Amino acid sequence: MMKRKSVLLILLILSLVMMLPGCSENVSLQELDLTFDEELLKREAEQVTDDWNHQNFEAITCQSDDSIKDNLTPELLKQGYDQISEKIGAFKKIEKTKIVARENGQATVTIVAEYEKSKIQHRVTYNTNMRITGYWIR
Repeated sequence: MMKRKSVLLILLILSLVMMLPGCSENVSLQELDLTFDEELLKREAEQVTDDWNHQNFEAITCQSDDSIKDNLTPELLKQGYDQISEKIGAFKKIEKTKIVARENGQATVTIVAEYEKSKIQHRVTYNTNMRITGYWIR
């Protein structure tokens, strides 16, 4: 029972930390920093989704910015995956991908993914160096 509470607490903390980049106000896509390549952003975020679906968590964390390395670990990603994988079922397809510029010069890619039992969003925020500064699923 205590271990379960600890895992839930870790996931809650991870969720809050990962959501911080998403709290900044959105600005229009026209204001996307010119150093970003929209196609590259889309491909990279879709690869993160694919890595998550195949439990290749190390591939995700090796792309993360140093500012979140302690909060985005393969172990925490696996815990999150284990908690929802049965509820959502097997991956079917990516329905849509949206890129939104952030006021802090970063870009968030939201991928709506369809699974057997549910749809979820993978949200990946990148800095201009194409390092992940936020990743969360909802």
